[in-house]
Amino acid sequence: MLLRPGRDGCSLAVTTRQDLNGSVFRHYRVTQREQGGYIIDVENPIPCSSLHDVIDALVEKTAGTLQPFLLEEPYEENITYVSSNDENGERMLHTAPSSPLPRAPALPPKQDRLSSKPLPRSPAPDRRILTTAVPSSPTNPMRRLILSPSPLTQTLNEELKLKLEMRRTSQE
Repeated sequence: MLLRPGRDGCSLAVTTRQDLNGSVFRHYRVTQREQGGYIIDVENPIPCSSLHDVIDALVEKTAGTLQPFLLEEPYEENITYVSSNDENGERMLHTAPSSPLPRAPALPPKQDRLSSKPLPRSPAPDRRILTTAVPSSPTNPMRRLILSPSPLTQTLNEELKLKLEMRRTSQE
């Protein structure tokens, strides 16, 4: 199980992976309740008082089959991937080339709001500059690009910090 931000930017998601003739992924929405706590949004919603309780509930409901993903290894230093040869079915592990990342394009200069001159066009036809306001609809995918971290993410961070502090004090 992996607890992560939800795609709507307002909720969280628990993603699970199990093996059944290949990988089976499931995603469960977790929303924060106005009166505090969280709800696992399934057919019969499961109320939980904390994010830790969300994970505990899923472990309990699955009789321990689902377990939280704990990263015990260091982060990878190279991008690797597995590919299959269509002719013989052989699978191989590849390491992607580690070329430097391309530089981000420079932002256009700020334009005076009173000026009526249009922004200069980019020489590349596939690059566009967003010049209109982004509607604040929660379903608009562009909304996520301009928002600061969601309150759920901040709550998650605060909860994790509190748990780490409690572990440190119990170990001393």
